[in-house]
Amino acid sequence: MNHIAAASSPNARHLVGWNGVARCFRQSIRLREDELHDLLLQAPGVIADDLIWIGQQVKTGGGRKLDLLGLTRDGALIVIEARRSEKAAEAFAAAIIHQHWAKNLSVHDLIGHYEEFCGGQLVVDFYNAFADAIDLSGNVTLCVVAPDVRRIAASIAALDASGIGAFGVEFECFEGGGERFFTFEKIHQPRVGYDSHRVQRRRNPGTI
Repeated sequence: MNHIAAASSPNARHLVGWNGVARCFRQSIRLREDELHDLLLQAPGVIADDLIWIGQQVKTGGGRKLDLLGLTRDGALIVIEARRSEKAAEAFAAAIIHQHWAKNLSVHDLIGHYEEFCGGQLVVDFYNAFADAIDLSGNVTLCVVAPDVRRIAASIAALDASGIGAFGVEFECFEGGGERFFTFEKIHQPRVGYDSHRVQRRRNPGTI
């Protein structure tokens, strides 16, 4: 058996099966922002369990648009700003603005955004997904998705400690052999927000 190993690029990853065959994937930045958004739409579990998407590129006023808006089974909203390149700080600043906007959303607002997003009926689709009615908790958590989220981890933790739920998801993109795959890692678990064990309910939550 040959035990000689050649040096590999620091940006490479090797996937090795039980048969000992290694496949090399190299880090890639060939990713458009709309591709990243579409990937998140297909894999909501990257952001949170039991999440239904409400909208994409949602207009929030002043010419601004929110990348993605989600609603959890427990009635918490998650505003997501995603960047394909190392612009986590920019995404964080935008998410804070959108978080303030989202705090004023009602169930009827969400129904409108959802219909514009996919043409569906939110109340029906939510019930079909979770066997429950929509009961807004009043919590809005912000999430930053970028390849450099660790750089702003302290800012995310500080905002979360102030009572505004916040977390980040750092991703890497790799390609090789005509394939691409992604790794996602959650940075900081929010103390408040969408966590079902710590959701803070309003006295008169909007319910439909």
